[in-house]
Amino acid sequence: IGGRSMPDVECRPTADPKAPSGLRGSTDTLGVPDLLSLLSNLKKTGSLTLQAGETLYVLEFLEGAIVHAVTNERSPEWRLGTILEAQCKLTSEQLRDSLAAVERTKELLGNELLRTELVSESDLRAALEMQVRNLFEHIFGLGYARFSFVEGNISSVGQRVCLSTTQLLLETARRQDEGERGPEHLNLLVPAAEPDAD
Repeated sequence: IGGRSMPDVECRPTADPKAPSGLRGSTDTLGVPDLLSLLSNLKKTGSLTLQAGETLYVLEFLEGAIVHAVTNERSPEWRLGTILEAQCKLTSEQLRDSLAAVERTKELLGNELLRTELVSESDLRAALEMQVRNLFEHIFGLGYARFSFVEGNISSVGQRVCLSTTQLLLETARRQDEGERGPEHLNLLVPAAEPDAD
């Protein structure tokens, strides 16, 4: 997995939080990119829940930045341990032992990995950012989903990231555009071969 660029955004709790308020609807009336852009531009703090069929996705915002993401769909690419193993920060045996430990203690995997010093805080943060980016990209491409946003309501999970929603939107849109065009669009940049002379 390639390197990452740290977003230029400051994350800090709101000094005078507003009273909780809600936003509900479906992507039929407000598409996912527009919804995420709206919450970012308004610098909202709260939890956005999207439901697509039986799958739930939750994005947590702090003053417009995304600080946490979770889903009930158990895809390997969204698992923290799988990401750390792919980044060569954990061996499969270390991951297996750590998962067995958190099963007993009910502790978060990230906390267990820091406690046992199997990964550094910077490596854990990089993996968490990758986890959020992967999930964000999937959410970006959702078709129909119902959503609800509860302002001021975020979890107390220990490990958080702080990613610019605007930057994520731009990066994801660019990658999807490149994926739709595919490598064949590069042929436009290659001059046609001149016919052989008779």
